[in-house]
Amino acid sequence: MGIPKFYRYVAQRWPLTSQQVDEGVVPEFDNLYLDMNSIVHQCTHANADKVGHLDEQTSFVQIGNYIEHLFTIIQPKKHFFLAIDGVAPRAKMNQQRSRRFRSAQEAEEKQLASIAAGEDPEEDPFDSNCITPGTEFMAHLSVFLKNFVIQKINSDSQWQQCKVVLSGHEVPGEGEHKIMKYIRFLKSHENYDVNTRHCLYGLDADLIMLGLSTHEQHFALLREQVLFGPKKTESKEIVDQKFDLLHIALIRSYIQLEIQDKENPNETDFERVLDDLILIMFFLGNDFLPVTPMLMIEEDAIPTIFNAYKKYLRTEGNKYLSLNGEINFTHLREFLKLIMSVQIDRFEKTSLDPSWINDQLQRITGSKDTEHELVLSAKEMEFFKDDLKPFMLKCVRKHDTLSTFQLDSKLDQFQKFVATLAHAAGFEFVDSTLRMPDLDEAGIELARKTIRAYNAAFVPASEEDHVKYAEQFNHWRNRYYMRKFHDTYESPTVTNVALNYLEGLQWVLFYYYRGCPSWSWFYRYHYAPMTPELIEAIPNFKPVFDLSTPFTPFEQLMSVLPDRSSKLLPPCLRTLVLEPTSPIIDFYPHDFKLDKNNKKALWEAVVLIPFIDGDRLLRAVRPIEESQLNEDEILRNAFGNELQFEYNSEVSYFYKSPFGTQDLPSCHTVVLPITTDILNYRYGLLPGALVGLDALHGFPSLNSLPFTVTIEKNFGVKIFERPTPNDSVILHIKHKNHKFKRDDRVYVHWPFLSEVVVDRVENAIDFSHASIVVNNVSMDYKRHGVDIGKTERFVHVRDLVGLKRTRDGSFVKEFSNRTYAIPEQLVVPSIAHEDQRFKEIIAAPIGEEFPVDSYALMLISKFYGFPAKVLKTYADTNTVDVEAMGPVSDILAGKVSELVIEDSKNEKWYPLDVCSTKLKIGGRQLQSLTSRLMVAPKTGDRDINIALSICNFHSGLRADGLSRLGKDGRWELSDRCLEIIKLYGRKFEPEFHILKTTSRPRIDEDKLKEMRTWVKTHMDDVMFVPLYSTRVSTRGAKLIESAVISASSEPVHIQKAEVKNLNRGALLSLKNAHHQLRTQKFRLGCRVIFTQSSGKVNMFSRGTCIGITYHPKSPLAKSLDVIWDYEFTAGSKLDGRCVTSRGLTVRADSVLNISNIQLAYTHDPVPDFQARKNSYNSKPKNNSGQQGRTGKQAQNLKNFVPSEKRDDWNKFPELLKKMMVDDKKEKSGAVNSNGEKNKSKTKTGKKSKGGPRTNI
Repeated sequence: MGIPKFYRYVAQRWPLTSQQVDEGVVPEFDNLYLDMNSIVHQCTHANADKVGHLDEQTSFVQIGNYIEHLFTIIQPKKHFFLAIDGVAPRAKMNQQRSRRFRSAQEAEEKQLASIAAGEDPEEDPFDSNCITPGTEFMAHLSVFLKNFVIQKINSDSQWQQCKVVLSGHEVPGEGEHKIMKYIRFLKSHENYDVNTRHCLYGLDADLIMLGLSTHEQHFALLREQVLFGPKKTESKEIVDQKFDLLHIALIRSYIQLEIQDKENPNETDFERVLDDLILIMFFLGNDFLPVTPMLMIEEDAIPTIFNAYKKYLRTEGNKYLSLNGEINFTHLREFLKLIMSVQIDRFEKTSLDPSWINDQLQRITGSKDTEHELVLSAKEMEFFKDDLKPFMLKCVRKHDTLSTFQLDSKLDQFQKFVATLAHAAGFEFVDSTLRMPDLDEAGIELARKTIRAYNAAFVPASEEDHVKYAEQFNHWRNRYYMRKFHDTYESPTVTNVALNYLEGLQWVLFYYYRGCPSWSWFYRYHYAPMTPELIEAIPNFKPVFDLSTPFTPFEQLMSVLPDRSSKLLPPCLRTLVLEPTSPIIDFYPHDFKLDKNNKKALWEAVVLIPFIDGDRLLRAVRPIEESQLNEDEILRNAFGNELQFEYNSEVSYFYKSPFGTQDLPSCHTVVLPITTDILNYRYGLLPGALVGLDALHGFPSLNSLPFTVTIEKNFGVKIFERPTPNDSVILHIKHKNHKFKRDDRVYVHWPFLSEVVVDRVENAIDFSHASIVVNNVSMDYKRHGVDIGKTERFVHVRDLVGLKRTRDGSFVKEFSNRTYAIPEQLVVPSIAHEDQRFKEIIAAPIGEEFPVDSYALMLISKFYGFPAKVLKTYADTNTVDVEAMGPVSDILAGKVSELVIEDSKNEKWYPLDVCSTKLKIGGRQLQSLTSRLMVAPKTGDRDINIALSICNFHSGLRADGLSRLGKDGRWELSDRCLEIIKLYGRKFEPEFHILKTTSRPRIDEDKLKEMRTWVKTHMDDVMFVPLYSTRVSTRGAKLIESAVISASSEPVHIQKAEVKNLNRGALLSLKNAHHQLRTQKFRLGCRVIFTQSSGKVNMFSRGTCIGITYHPKSPLAKSLDVIWDYEFTAGSKLDGRCVTSRGLTVRADSVLNISNIQLAYTHDPVPDFQARKNSYNSKPKNNSGQQGRTGKQAQNLKNFVPSEKRDDWNKFPELLKKMMVDDKKEKSGAVNSNGEKNKSKTKTGKKSKGGPRTNI
């Protein structure tokens, strides 16, 4: 949890910190860490708004799928760490206890409401409190995850490259802090790579602070994309979930921009400053201490505390507040004094007592009705009248746009004041410099009006008022302590509160930097002390912690679970929670109060339940633990080790799956317990770390373009699809002249740079679309807090789309044919490190590209798409001997093609002009009705959108089955959509008549709301899919699935052939297959083969494409929805389009299209095919008419094996290995089914000695 709304604050204050994970644009990472509890919660809650229950097995499968999906996105190279919450320190149990009591109460209320509404729940709802160490659910999950990791490592080539570590619920510690401990453990090694690239997945806001505390430059947080506001029904498939990467390096850069002294930027140690900021942010909230009352700074607490720290640095020099996790309380006391002065200043400006401030206004104005919205402090008014007012009046009177007013560093305290004034008056304030731009008459009048308003502002300045403020402040303090602690601020109780809070600050900072300093310490109060009490307590404070030991899992359950969740406890412990005679029954109140504590949301409320007395709890629980637990419960209550899983091809053993999944006759996964104890802590930014512009590729730097900085409100920043209401750091790009020329390799899309090639450079005055491009680019950057400035030239560029394989096996960069213009000031000429994934490489030796015993795919026409095993390579001729195997024919190809054609005939589409004629309504009215139609109510001031909202380019989505883009790029509607519009029109005929006949229509608000409800009801089940996509209908998909299921029971004849002297171009290397596969084109119903050795589908699996999503402005497919020929554990139902779990969306460059052959090798020479097996005496038919280039020689294939079911075929690697073993048994003495020895002959009829080495 951490600081409330902190993630939102970061995204809005520093708008360029997040990068959307899209189209595979992800930096390379060495290590991936998963905070598993986020995943477990997402995969076990069937629907947050309904009373529901997912069975355990389904939940576990979804958890496994989510883990695999995250792994696929990031593709870690070295370490993969999965951390589940274990027993937490007592300090965290306060919060866990509050959450669980409240969630159990809310679940009960939701169930009662469901019953009251007439629903009859068939079973108890899912109790999310089972996601706590020690429950049966967590024990089963731990077993599942161990099995899952073993299975993945044994079968997935990418998992085999990593060390996978599982830290389960049996290992004490919170998930995110176990991750931090593991990172510290890795850093403690002498051979640690200081430029290791880290990615941490999790939803908690405190992960930002934890990431900053590592001082690692190459560190990013992965999390689901956050949007606020009304949501459309979009795909619930994992692959359609959008993710963001939050770059810690960019947060560091923004903090540096805000904190550093512009005149003396090198006087401070930024790494020490960063540690201090982490400490002071604890005052605003964390998982272990309540928020300190910061007095009227709810909305801008973070910038206020930042500004206070900046002032502290200027006044106190380098007196840092902490060092390597240890607080300097003497320095902290001085900082807190500064915080208190800020609080008092704010109190003086806006009193907490509204009646008192109104009295002051009335006393000065003599009228209760007069509004004085502008209140200035005495210092601000003095500075305005003495300095700013004369300068501004001179500029206004003389229209002087050249003079400037420089804000001296001594006056930095007025930075925000001047920025606000400048914004109100229409002046510019950049780099502490105030000037008047070229204003028209309206602008001049606005400036005069603003100056007059500031001149008349209210200033509470008398000594008598200051005394009154002090009295009010102390009165407020007393009132706070009486309400929260039932005592005055001068009492010993409040002193103890302050001392306990100071202990907490040190405990938390140790926890962040060194691990848990004490398992038993906790903060003993529901509320925090105020700043003056902390200041007074520090001289008498010295922290001392007893490390102690963690509670057992069952002791934690007894500490955090409410009585409503008692069924999660072992039966022998439930009486302690439920029986009135229990010695600790007071720990488990059934009813309790919530205190919103000046917060708006109920989830922020303080849960007023008693704290656990550890000694009393243990006296009640330990005797039962020691005598009444059964064997399973004893195991659940025991601690365990973190487990490290590694692939070792030299190890082989039989693995019996505990979950009904496939046993592994030959398992190569080694599992070892490990310890992560740290002997040598290494703090701060380590020597040799690449920072800023020197960072590794994919890790952005703001400094790759020159800019100046301002802090502004209402600039136009738009995060989470909503305008940002508060201040944002705005970057103003400075123009720098470059002499770009054609064919230069440069970088665009700052700061998340991607490579392009220059096509041409053009002056803005000569570019016909200059204003359109500038407007689009400017608006996009403006939403992210960037002012691109004036554009004088444009650079026309072409994107790097990938690598292209040449005939000799080399890979060269390939750039798109489509050019687009970028303002020159946004083009970065060079970077320090190239993306290694797109580095041009010369042809690898044939033996490296196709190692013996590796797999490839055939690209010659006769055997196109046949999996092949490499038998031998020839370096001198660059040829390969392979053994290929595949089905004689694909019995599904023709059938699915017919079904797709039939499905397309069932669905008719019409352009909007034709629809307008059919519906007998105007074209503009139809366009508004399908996109956005805002209508004003007769009463009320908020327009209401009554459109169907199915045709909207901006959203990037279309309504599946209702709207689509035609070939000409214009909207089309379906028959079904027309029927909905007709129903809508008939239902609200009078209202639509008003809309049609009135230029500015107004309709009763109740009727508008009724129309809105009608739209929501009729559009509720409509799925919104990517705009540039095409899909088979749900009915068509189910028919295709039925055909696939039917075909799976039919025998599949598999032919096998040895192909000698095959040219390397006739084989598809799986390692770099995506470079060749990305250029393929697809159509609905085409048959595909999965080419990857890593992923949710088995390598060489076959499937049928039922949906295609395209790259915008490109004919190439981005992803495919595929119904595979068999069900599999990670399969999905594709949002209900499938009945069985055989659906999956995959990248288009991960499959080979075998219906539309596009990559066939067309060299004329023909290989020498040799029959490897003729065990069943099948006489080959003459198929020469169908052979294509492979012609007559392919007739000689006598290589049929017994009929196999399609399910077995899709496990090709295992099947092929088995058949290879059988082949080894068939030496020269083996006989065929006729009792004759097998003899392979060449074209000349002679016995083969390896066969002629003919190139192809």
